[in-house]
Amino acid sequence: MKKSLLAAVLGGLAVFAWGSVSWMALPWHERALHGFADEAPVAQAVMANAPASGVYVLPYVPMSKNNTHPDITDRAMQDALARRQQGPFVYASVTREGVDTSMGPQFGLAIGLNVLVAWLIATMLGQTQNLDYLRRVMFVATAGVVIALAGYAPNVIWWHFPPAYTIVDVADAIIGWSLAGLIIAGLVEGKSSSLSFR
Repeated sequence: MKKSLLAAVLGGLAVFAWGSVSWMALPWHERALHGFADEAPVAQAVMANAPASGVYVLPYVPMSKNNTHPDITDRAMQDALARRQQGPFVYASVTREGVDTSMGPQFGLAIGLNVLVAWLIATMLGQTQNLDYLRRVMFVATAGVVIALAGYAPNVIWWHFPPAYTIVDVADAIIGWSLAGLIIAGLVEGKSSSLSFR
């Protein structure tokens, strides 16, 4: 148990450290992000048309006609779909009240999340049997692949995130969890098989 907790803390810190290097020292995230040509009118339009913080889609197409959207007609839905096909299409998280630019709380939350995920992976690794160190590393790295694909790839399919942006995020997660695997695998060995075959 103590080794699993230590593996979780050190593995989570390894993922956080890689993320810090990836975002602050490497150019690939910045190349995948873009700013608007003129931010002021975009910000004004958002504040004027997004009455509350939340996730907004442009053009907005309700998933179905129901009691939540009684005014939506088939024609309105078809028009919205046509505008979506024509473009532009926007999927945005809007925080009207702004965000805290001090990084301390964000760092703390990110580290905590990484440690939690590392603990879950270490717990799963502890249930395996007769894996040598390299295979244990591969176990954690494979978990990183699952995290990356399940976490980021659906955004390409459903919300049309650019492939370049998603590839960077996927690679980032795989690299980070592979590095964590080097640590977690050294501390969590799994179970020895007690079965004998004749």
